Amino acid sequence: MKTLLKSLNKILKSILSILLISLVIVVSYVALMRSVFSSSPAWGESVALLIMVWFCLLSAALGVMDKIHIRMTILDNFLNEKIINNIEHLTLILWMIIGVSAIIFGIKLTTLAGNNIITGIYLPASVMYSSIPVFGVIVLLSAIEQEVELCKQV
Repeated sequence: MKTLLKSLNKILKSILSILLISLVIVVSYVALMRSVFSSSPAWGESVALLIMVWFCLLSAALGVMDKIHIRMTILDNFLNEKIINNIEHLTLILWMIIGVSAIIFGIKLTTLAGNNIITGIYLPASVMYSSIPVFGVIVLLSAIEQEVELCKQV
């Protein structure tokens, strides 16, 4: 599973790079068209929103995967290692719950939004909301892998 997550990590970083570059290009184009030609494209803001939603959720998943999310470490200075280890287990269990919840409710939302169309780009809204279960799968797999590693250390 570790090699799967390493491969997923590289793919995710590549996708995020492409999304960020795409977002900069789209927003720059919309801003240029609006300010210079006084006419922004109808699809511009919708595409930017779609890219931003995917970028934000995949970035958050990468943060969990790479353990670079914001955490409070001040307690580490005052508590013993066993308590810190238990807190780490609790944190990973909470991440697993968040992952499962994102999968379940993300699939429901994606299904529900399948009939709605995103204005300007005429795609089903489910394209945007499908980022939620993808986020959930990545978070769940990452948390499981980190929990297995943590259990091996004990």
